[in-house]
Order: sequence, then C-alpha cells, then structure tokens
Amino acid sequence: HMIYLIIPLIGVGAFLIGLGAVFAPEKASKYFGIQARGSETHYVRACGARDIFIGAILLFFFWRDDRQALAFVCFFTAIVSMSDFLLTRIYGSRLASYLHLLATFFIIGYGIWLLQYQNVAT
Repeated sequence: HMIYLIIPLIGVGAFLIGLGAVFAPEKASKYFGIQARGSETHYVRACGARDIFIGAILLFFFWRDDRQALAFVCFFTAIVSMSDFLLTRIYGSRLASYLHLLATFFIIGYGIWLLQYQNVAT
C-alpha cells in the first residue's frame, strides 16, 4: 500500500523539525505556535531533541517493516501531539493549536490503519 510510505515522510519531517528546533529555536518556536526568546529557547531545544527521536524511531521501525511497533509509536506520539495542542491552545496561537490537534487525530488514525493492515498482511 502506498499509504504505508507516509511513515518515512513523517519520520524525516519530524527529524528535520527537531533539527530546526535545536539549531534555530526562536524561529522554530514561532512555527510551533508559542514564541520563545532568550533563556526560554532551552525548552525549544529539548522539544527538538524529542522530535529528532520521534523521527528516528519511526524511520527505524519503517526500515524493520514492523507495522505493529509503528502503530504503537504513532499512539504514543499522539500523546505528545495532544500536549502540544493543549500548550499552544492555552499559551500560544489558536491556529497552531488546531494544527497540533489535527496532527493528533491523523496520527491516531494512521496507527489504527497500521494495526488493521498488519493484521491483514500476516
């Protein structure tokens, strides 16, 4: 299925977003939805490391063709995405918060699809 190829796109995207947050935290925070400056950027860098890890783990399980593990990584990533939604909804941009919420629903749906596809494929 071609839809399975979305995983490396998400993985590379998360990895690149993470690199952006680590090396350009002020700019990355603006895109995230909560502007950070000065000493606040340490938290942005930490979120960048988180996103690098998420991207790497998605790419690793894609490379191993482990759909079940990918599904659970998606579900756990949805927790992160939901927390991003709540933080931006309370402290930042309303538009950015809705993008985080949309990402949450997408990643949950994609995880469900991976489990369904994994059951059909085996």
